[in-house]
Amino acid sequence: MNPGIGNLYRALIGLRTHHDRMLWSRVQTLIVVQGAVIAGSYAVGDHRLAGIFLLGGMLLSFVIYELVVKDQRDRDANDPIIERIGELLLPLDVVEELRGSLNRAPLMRMSATPPRWRPFLRGKYLIRMVVWAFIVFDVALGILHFLGKAPVNPTIG
Repeated sequence: MNPGIGNLYRALIGLRTHHDRMLWSRVQTLIVVQGAVIAGSYAVGDHRLAGIFLLGGMLLSFVIYELVVKDQRDRDANDPIIERIGELLLPLDVVEELRGSLNRAPLMRMSATPPRWRPFLRGKYLIRMVVWAFIVFDVALGILHFLGKAPVNPTIG
């Protein structure tokens, strides 16, 4: 076996970790943007301006969501190579032997067994559901503001 394969494995894991951190920092940014948009739409005291805030927040949330999806694709792009190198570094017969003695998968494996129940509770699906809920909420509240039926701060207007 080529001695540099361990370095390649380490580099690919580092790249995967970098993309994963980027993904979750964008999710945090999305949460901050949504909090600011909702608070701002209440605080301005003007229905039209609040509606513009909400619709702008919806567009910004969608852009951030597209970056999150790109980060997910970039993060997962090298997974087949990482799996193959992992099999070279730790052959499957050794994996099975360790699995039997530890009663769990060894730490070298890149991916766990997919969940047998509730696969929609995986992170990538939860992110999508939450982002689309934010977007629907922004649009609905924006429409209510344009119709003059949403709550605004009474001390400002």
